This record gives sequence, structure tokens and C-alpha cells, in this order.
Amino acid sequence: EVRGDFLIESGEECCRLLFSLSDPPTALFVANDEMAYGAVHELRRIGRDVPGDVSVVGFDDLYLSKAFYPPLTTVGQPRSEIGRTAMAVLLGILAGGSEVAEPIVLPTVLKVRGSTAPPLI
Repeated sequence: EVRGDFLIESGEECCRLLFSLSDPPTALFVANDEMAYGAVHELRRIGRDVPGDVSVVGFDDLYLSKAFYPPLTTVGQPRSEIGRTAMAVLLGILAGGSEVAEPIVLPTVLKVRGSTAPPLI
């Protein structure tokens, strides 16, 4: 596990660290799409093919992820619903209510695109 700061350059650096290991990974699940772009860039720089050698998955489903090459497999999250839910919770607290005791779980969807190799059957 390596940690980045959610920027492209951080994705490149984290990827460099992982691929300096004696047994580098064959797949990366990256904390956000922007760092995944950096990871793919670094993989190309060191001569690794995406998805042939390494599969890459991001998280966010940014609008550029479909246009990226290869198109980035990513986890889409309901950004509008996250905003509405957060505002409702905040307004409830400001109105004198208590904080939410239970976690709020919103749906996500895996958007399979070209940065991941097809599964072996």
C-alpha cells in the first residue's frame, strides 16, 4: 500500500514506488481517477502496457475518464446525491438535531472500460 495526495503527480510517484518492488503488482486500484491518470502515465513511461501488463481502476468517474487512453475503468459515485445528503444532514444538525449515528451508504457502480484486462475464465 502506498498513499498519495489525489493529484496526477502523486499517482506517478506511487506507481514508481510500487514498480520498484521486486514483485510489482499486476493490477492497481487507485483512490481517485486523477491519480490513476498519473499511474497510467508512469506505467507507459517504464514500458508497461495498460491493460496488457497492468490493469488500472480509478474511483470517481470523472468526465475525462471516458476520453482518457485507454478509457479508464472506474467506480462511479453519485456526486449529486452525496451533496444533497450531506446538505440534509448539515441542515438537520443546524436545526438542533443530532448527528447521524448510522453510516450513510450510497450506491456506486463499476464502469468497466479499457484500462482493465478481461477476466480469465
